[in-house]
Amino acid sequence: MSARLLSDFATPYDVMVGFWAKQSVTYDPKGKFIDAVPGLVAVYWKQPGKIIHFREDLEDVEEKSAKQYAYKAAVTKLIRTEFDLRVRGKTATGGSHDVTVSGTETRPDIYHFHLNFKSGADAGDWYNSHHYVTDNERHIMGPFVPAGRNRKIQWIVVQTLTRISFDIPERLVRKLQL
Repeated sequence: MSARLLSDFATPYDVMVGFWAKQSVTYDPKGKFIDAVPGLVAVYWKQPGKIIHFREDLEDVEEKSAKQYAYKAAVTKLIRTEFDLRVRGKTATGGSHDVTVSGTETRPDIYHFHLNFKSGADAGDWYNSHHYVTDNERHIMGPFVPAGRNRKIQWIVVQTLTRISFDIPERLVRKLQL
């Protein structure tokens, strides 16, 4: 059990640290509901204040829910992604083998991210904004714009995350990817 009870809003990106329960809801560009799926998010410092790790996935979610998203490669990629970010003040950059990520803190409770998936059917750009409603609840909203000539919004994903704990289950901790 962690002795930690609150986030450090003075340290950029620290408010994201924790083990989160997530509900993702996907809409089409006209606002029509497409699907909803739960998930888990693990965020922790690998080097406090310098390198932070993000992991979002459908782990511990019924296989039926995972299959519902199987036909939407880009949405599946967003809700099953993992990367490291190097933090430099209010900005962060990094990613993994298939995604490049950049982030900016505009206020201690608002962050903006751009995730660029590089190849395949899921190639394109996710833009999302994180809004902290409370220390233990955040809302993430943003569109997916596929690569190619069209470059129109394909989906909009809205996520609600509730912090379960500041401790990350050992099975979710990964080696540094930067």
